[in-house]
Amino acid sequence: MSVICRNPATASSWFLASLGLLAFLAGFAALRLTVDVPADGPYRAMMAYTWLQNPYAAKCGTWLPAPTYLNGLFLLVVPDPLVSTRIFNLILGSATVPIYYLLAKCVFGRSVAAVSAIMLLVLPLRIGLSASSLTESGFLFELVTGIWLLIVAADTEPPRKLALIGSLAFLVLAGMTRYEAWLLIPVFPAFFFIRTRQLGLSSIIALVLLTFPLLWMAGNHYCFDDALKGFRAATSEERYAEAVGLSGGVTVLGTRMLQQMGIVLPFFILVGVWHQGIRLWRRTDLQPERILYLTLTVIVWAVLLKFVMARGPGSFQTRYMLLAMVLALPFAVLPFQTVLAPCRAVVGLACLFAVTELAAGRGVAATWMPDLWLVQKRPGDAVDSMAELAAWIASSPYRDRALLTTPLKVDEGWAANYLPLYLPALSGRIRTLSYWLRDEDIAEFVEQHRPVLLATGDADIDREELMRATRLLGARLAIDHPVHESSSGLPVRLYRIDER
Repeated sequence: MSVICRNPATASSWFLASLGLLAFLAGFAALRLTVDVPADGPYRAMMAYTWLQNPYAAKCGTWLPAPTYLNGLFLLVVPDPLVSTRIFNLILGSATVPIYYLLAKCVFGRSVAAVSAIMLLVLPLRIGLSASSLTESGFLFELVTGIWLLIVAADTEPPRKLALIGSLAFLVLAGMTRYEAWLLIPVFPAFFFIRTRQLGLSSIIALVLLTFPLLWMAGNHYCFDDALKGFRAATSEERYAEAVGLSGGVTVLGTRMLQQMGIVLPFFILVGVWHQGIRLWRRTDLQPERILYLTLTVIVWAVLLKFVMARGPGSFQTRYMLLAMVLALPFAVLPFQTVLAPCRAVVGLACLFAVTELAAGRGVAATWMPDLWLVQKRPGDAVDSMAELAAWIASSPYRDRALLTTPLKVDEGWAANYLPLYLPALSGRIRTLSYWLRDEDIAEFVEQHRPVLLATGDADIDREELMRATRLLGARLAIDHPVHESSSGLPVRLYRIDER
């Protein structure tokens, strides 16, 4: 192992700083020019705001709790829920690029790491998710940092305690952020044992990393009588499930990768994976770090394939591929490793791959920008409509009362997710009617919070949920006489709910 891996301070500080600064500038530009796709991102931002008003330790649920905790705490720094989580992800996404360079240098060497980091810097999906409120950017930061610190910790005798503690902290956070991390847990203590031959310390690592998943499964078993509730929600949602076979799954993943990276980069990634696999098979490259990296890459791609086969292309979102794409980047460089000694060769290859990524990203942005999980700001769009609606409610006699809303469907998602971000006072007093809620859940909310308004739109799902609300509320819902209608943008009507 290179001394540079043991001592990151010997790395080129100007190059690391440049990577972080350029990543931040790219993400900041995206943040300024766009808004979150009106889907899970705004909802997660509001979850964090609601949690901060009354902090608690989650014991069960479908979504894991770390993003809510971290985003909620960052609201103490940037108190506006509309942008706070996006800024937090921008910081984490920018820091990921130089740390990824350090990880790749530990595993593949300086030249491969430099090209890989530049490719990550300009990867369109990374830029988009770093400017969003979704969890992928933070998860990538936690996992990349945890893996790098684990390699650093295992590279000395005795292992570096501070690096090991840091690694465990970040890997535990990753396991509290996304379920994919749970499937990687056995790899980390196995690598540490192979590298250090310390069975006791490796067992402690396994125990620490398994603690949260075991507690969460126990909590879900107690709350829902289903220890694997989160996994089942990801793979068996009947509303969207359209299972495909192996060839269909490979086709979906390949198509999405080509959309994000162009043609050149995925081709050389396949060549590099094949080359690395052959070297391992022939026992000509048995470095534990490379075995660790290749194993993680194979597991992540296998999990993605299984997921898309179970759910089908209709509900498979490209953002799920961020970690897999990032882990794959160095393999595109490996076929050129022997010719990368001169600096100009590194620069030339990095420019070639970067141009193909940027060209692909420009195509994605031009055709369907929500594939980058951002929407360009436009006057009078659905988000503006939510701002107008929030302003009306805030100035109305109903500003302190609870609200029901249908999803307010638009092409990119559910505009209703934005409403509480523009009116944080609605935190805890708003419920979106959708297929995720049972009639019993709606009745419980109505009984506890006594909503006096219902917002709805013209999309099919809005009509369906309005019919359900009419069935549940009966004559209490004054559907013939809206108390407010939006004047521009997304058509939205507000109906009065009588309190009786």
